[in-house]
Amino acid sequence: MNKWYRWVVVSVFAVGVATRASAQDRPPMEPPPAPHKVEQYKKMRLIEEMHLDEETSIRFFVRYNKQMDEIREIQKQRNETVKRLKEIVQRNPSSEEIESEIKNYEKLEGQIAEVRVKFLTGLKDIFTPKQIAEYLVFEQKFNQNLREVLRDMTREHIDHMQ
Repeated sequence: MNKWYRWVVVSVFAVGVATRASAQDRPPMEPPPAPHKVEQYKKMRLIEEMHLDEETSIRFFVRYNKQMDEIREIQKQRNETVKRLKEIVQRNPSSEEIESEIKNYEKLEGQIAEVRVKFLTGLKDIFTPKQIAEYLVFEQKFNQNLREVLRDMTREHIDHMQ
């Protein structure tokens, strides 16, 4: 993994954790700054790796941000469904009650997939097929690297606790 990439991601998370820990007067619903900074870093890397000009970048990120907002909203609904499932399971529910929430969860997962497919389809008037492929490869690689950094950070944290 690129050392520069690792350093930036670890720094962003460290700042986020430190900020969150020191901000006792922050309202509990305000998100920590780290995810926002990771997203900004991701956008910067995408522009660099795909050599996007300003106009193309603007057009892409307007759609990208819209897609991400839609997905986050659906994920909130999905998280609420999981919360309800947890409550339902703890009180000896009927199969129908469980199946209803499971169907709701499946519906929400399908909506996330639909938003992603619609987004990719909509890129055809901004990107060439090669650029769409490059975007997909970038997205996969970035997410894999992020998971690796988080896994390494977790291992380091656990090692320090022992």
